[in-house]
Amino acid sequence: MSYAKEANRVLENYRRQSQIDLENREKEVFEKIEGFQDAFIRKNKLGYEYIKANIKSEENKARELEKEIQDVEDKLTKMLLLNGYPKDYLKLKHHCDKCQDTGVYNNTICSCKRTIMVNIAREKSSLNEQMKSENFENFDIDVFDDTVNPGFPISQKDYMANLANYLKTYSQNYKKGDKSLILYGPVGVGKTYLLSSMAKEIIDRGYSLIYLSALQLIKRLFDIRYKNFNEQPKTEIEDLLYDCDVLMIDDLGTENSTDNNISLLFDLLNDRIQRKKTTIISTNIDIEDLSSQYDARISSRIKGEFEPIRFFGRDIREKRFNDDYGIRNS
Repeated sequence: MSYAKEANRVLENYRRQSQIDLENREKEVFEKIEGFQDAFIRKNKLGYEYIKANIKSEENKARELEKEIQDVEDKLTKMLLLNGYPKDYLKLKHHCDKCQDTGVYNNTICSCKRTIMVNIAREKSSLNEQMKSENFENFDIDVFDDTVNPGFPISQKDYMANLANYLKTYSQNYKKGDKSLILYGPVGVGKTYLLSSMAKEIIDRGYSLIYLSALQLIKRLFDIRYKNFNEQPKTEIEDLLYDCDVLMIDDLGTENSTDNNISLLFDLLNDRIQRKKTTIISTNIDIEDLSSQYDARISSRIKGEFEPIRFFGRDIREKRFNDDYGIRNS
């Protein structure tokens, strides 16, 4: 089932539950306030007569009925207030007042439906589980090498402490349209971990975020372009990828870099750049080597529009393996 269809089911459940809750509140008031139910039924009958009068163009009768309906509504409101209920107690309550839980507002997808779809997408990915363990709270600086390597004035451990703090500050103070980032460096130096940590902070602040590996992203983009080739409006998953507040792409460079895939990626990145949408990328490719895998359009966009965040040092997964099994580097 698509994210859109699942979101529609959620919204349908919202509407159904809202109606059930309203009926329960009506039953409660009918039982507790003497005469309320009779007045309520009378208002509904008057409303029906009012509709008939309008259909028959009986303007004078319609005006009289309108005044009578207002008098009964005023009476019902007073009865509610005198018995300790708010005046809107018998109004239908919606999760989203803009679209009234229909998912459509001003002839386009409502922000509430987009949020539901983003949450569904996250639940179906590994991100929810990933964020439980890979977050700033659990970040262990002691796994990084504390020796100063040739060519670097600082140890990997000290560098990562500073970098994690910078990315945490960025995430905790994130605002829509903030600068895009590219986290680059060798395998196993903490890029994906910190990407997950950033995702948790940004999501916790209420922003819509989509997190995909480069392989997953290209598959989605391919499906959008070729499986929906004859559809003129944006598909809803396309809407998510292009319009979410933050798009995170993990492991850029692991996808098959065909001309077609490069074109799909460029269209997405270029659109998000033009509309000042934040994109955060992680990659094992050195920033200066992007042009060897991607054409000049993508490499120049990334170099010109993304803040480069460099990672360096020893593969911490390899270090853990060697420590666990007593293997010493020669």
